[in-house]
Amino acid sequence: MEDQQFPYYIEDWILWAGNRVDDQGKLVDYYCYQPFSSRLRLANYDVSFIDHGCNNIINGIGFTDRQSVTAVKIITKYRRQISKHLDISLDYLLESPPQRLRTRKVDRQYAVSKSTEGYIVQFPFDKSMVTDMHNYRKLSCGGFEWNRNDRSWYIIPYELNLSLLYKFFKKYKNRNWQLDTEVKEQFVIVQHSHDNIYKHVPYIDFAEDGRLFVYNSNPYLDQALEEFDLAQSLSRVVFFADNYGLRVGPNLTKHIKEQYNSIHKVLLSSQSTIFDKGSRLQTDLSISDLEYFMQSVQADHWVLVTFGNARKENKLVDALQQTNVPGKRSYYQYRDKEKKSVHDFLASDLKSESVVLFVDNTHALGQLSAKLPKSLLKIVYLYSHDTGKKIENM
Repeated sequence: MEDQQFPYYIEDWILWAGNRVDDQGKLVDYYCYQPFSSRLRLANYDVSFIDHGCNNIINGIGFTDRQSVTAVKIITKYRRQISKHLDISLDYLLESPPQRLRTRKVDRQYAVSKSTEGYIVQFPFDKSMVTDMHNYRKLSCGGFEWNRNDRSWYIIPYELNLSLLYKFFKKYKNRNWQLDTEVKEQFVIVQHSHDNIYKHVPYIDFAEDGRLFVYNSNPYLDQALEEFDLAQSLSRVVFFADNYGLRVGPNLTKHIKEQYNSIHKVLLSSQSTIFDKGSRLQTDLSISDLEYFMQSVQADHWVLVTFGNARKENKLVDALQQTNVPGKRSYYQYRDKEKKSVHDFLASDLKSESVVLFVDNTHALGQLSAKLPKSLLKIVYLYSHDTGKKIENM
């Protein structure tokens, strides 16, 4: 029905409302270079739908069945405003809205399957689920990718990736998941491993004679641990243990909590835990405990990467400069012009030293986490100012 008065199809109405077409239905030239505008006074929560809807329609992408219903609701909601511009009744949209483009089908199943390459994860759009998957991707050991073409996550079957996938599955276990047989069997194994963690993973703890011992080790780990001095301070041992894939055993954990009460959380946190908490603006180290922490860890090199000014009114910089702790100090401002020098520094200058990298910005934290050099390095997220909040309550 191409001879119908414009606008007629529901797609026409969305393009008209989004100012992407003129009164005859022809696309406005260079619309992509103009800020969003509308012929209507839209509620803020309708702007995004109209804007994205226009983009999809222009690119030949039709609405899903639910989007079509939403489009009709939005257009008919503004019938009074529309009547000031056009003498067209909108009743026909409520009865059976005509569509110019074919309805786009959406796979709304929740499914995890196993292929020869790894795991395939599918679920309908859910903002919190998508956010979690991207966060798990940052914590993964690679091969944790979103495929836009078939709208699925593809995950290489490394142990860490499987553990993260299972964590995701458990968080959203109330969804109607479809798991194939192999995935079910592997999830059972993962749950058993989580329930009996010290029977499976390498960890460091006190032996009967009171000395430190690495349990559940293997030849490759033994070789790597030749450079790790178990006779050094316990605080330093537990802080850098994660660099070798070691967990901290229950007896050693209890000892650290008792002896280092105000900083035990940051000493015992794995790098992935620090990244995860940092992404949610949470930290286990306050500026007031900074010197105590540094004295306990005794790194060779202390590096601060701040999003603020490293030379002007930065309490974190001031605190680091005033600490009476051995070790070299370096300061960097993580802005566009300085990013390359920070990355080059991490890649070349830190390979032979034990390094603690302090970061006060989540954007820098996310980017630098992918730039870790092959050294004894830990990244710690903390605030560059005193917040007045108690760390233990966060």
